[in-house]
Amino acid sequence: MSLIVEPSAKAKKLMQWELENDHWTERSFMIALLILDELEARNWTQKHLAQELGVSAQQVSKILKGKENLSLSTISKLEKALGIMLIEVNQEPFMTNTLDWTNQILNKASSAVSATESVVSEGHTPYQNANLNVIEAAIEAA
Repeated sequence: MSLIVEPSAKAKKLMQWELENDHWTERSFMIALLILDELEARNWTQKHLAQELGVSAQQVSKILKGKENLSLSTISKLEKALGIMLIEVNQEPFMTNTLDWTNQILNKASSAVSATESVVSEGHTPYQNANLNVIEAAIEAA
């Protein structure tokens, strides 16, 4: 007699789905917990949240089960209705790249100003000097 029972086709399909979707279902579950905490803190019902969002109570129920693949639009609506942040985007790489880009522009602009100042200090306007090409290139690069 064997104690091992073979899972049904339906159970196998469910297990496969769980494995394939674990990367987002875990986050969906955490978001559901945050929402439930906030509903409790505000003494709101699921129906009240549904009214705030303009969706059905059934939709809110699906969200709160933690198995709903939430869109950014839905998450944003939830954040606005509840006055809380549910997800946060790491802006550090963007800010670092923006700072690098800004510094490059400032360095090029500084070079262009220095080239213009040296031409003007010699008593010539930039348009009369043979270095016009250098100045134009520096300005174009900035």
